[in-house]
Amino acid sequence: MQSKPKEPKIRSTKRYIRFLNYAYSLKNNSRIPRYSCKYSKKVYSHHQLIAILLLKEYFQEDYRDIVDLLECSEIFKEILELDQVPHFTTLHKFLQRSRAPFLSVLFRTILSQL
Repeated sequence: MQSKPKEPKIRSTKRYIRFLNYAYSLKNNSRIPRYSCKYSKKVYSHHQLIAILLLKEYFQEDYRDIVDLLECSEIFKEILELDQVPHFTTLHKFLQRSRAPFLSVLFRTILSQL
């Protein structure tokens, strides 16, 4: 008797798109500067990196997996206005430079709004 292989769970992408749209739209109301200084490379804005980190926490994935997800999802890249997906170390270094309690408060705020 053969056992059936497990079918992967299909998650509703609409709620993830809604979450990402809301997280990225907060840039309009935030006082977060777009870039750290006038000499930065300006490849990724703080708003894009924060939205990716919030998505990472929402999915409860690690840095590599969230980067893989972004590479596969054209709609996520379109929402975040990304030309290229950041390397996972870019996300990690940004989180190390930023204030982690601020991001946890932001994440809780977004979840309560949705």
